[in-house]
Amino acid sequence: MDKIGILICNGPSLQDVPVEWLNKNVTLASNSFYAKEGLVPDYWFLEGRGHLKKKSERLARSRYMHIPTTVFINSEYADALEFRAFQKKIFPITYFRGGHKIRGFQPGPIPDGGHGTANSVTYAMFQYAYQIGFDPLLIVGMDMKFSADGHWHFYDQAEVPEFHEMDYQRFLQWRGAAENSYQECANYFADHDRTVLNLTPDTACEAFELDDLENWVS
Repeated sequence: MDKIGILICNGPSLQDVPVEWLNKNVTLASNSFYAKEGLVPDYWFLEGRGHLKKKSERLARSRYMHIPTTVFINSEYADALEFRAFQKKIFPITYFRGGHKIRGFQPGPIPDGGHGTANSVTYAMFQYAYQIGFDPLLIVGMDMKFSADGHWHFYDQAEVPEFHEMDYQRFLQWRGAAENSYQECANYFADHDRTVLNLTPDTACEAFELDDLENWVS
């Protein structure tokens, strides 16, 4: 039987993905998922240190810790006071081993062995999705480009000013490195006979096989 999972990225097109459909499936989301009203992901990934450095940022995120079933959080902050009340649903994650960053796709065991890092939390999410066993894995919101109104998230960055923004030149640098890491993910899934489909309309990502969202929404 297919074990469908949906990997939710933060591109502007996520605004147009029906939240009712997302909530009927097993979903993996990250960072500011709560900006999409009504979204209740099963897994929430908070890998990046830059999202949790300030106490104000951790407090802002802790308001939403009750929503997902499981939270994968950077181990540096897993025991922070703001998150202690939620320990039963927190899994500390790391991309360090022996003081050095782990490189390359790690199929498991996670979190005990750590996961490979790139420049995107999505890279970590792919590794966990593989370990969980999703097949097919569907991707939504992977625009990897700025929208017509200048956003590269599905929300207005001004609404969450404490979290990172990215100018166009930095974005282009990020996208090149991200594309390489996603191609590695695509190759790993394909080499092990797992299907990954990108349902993002007009995506700039070339790593994954494309399909139409309408073929899956019901």
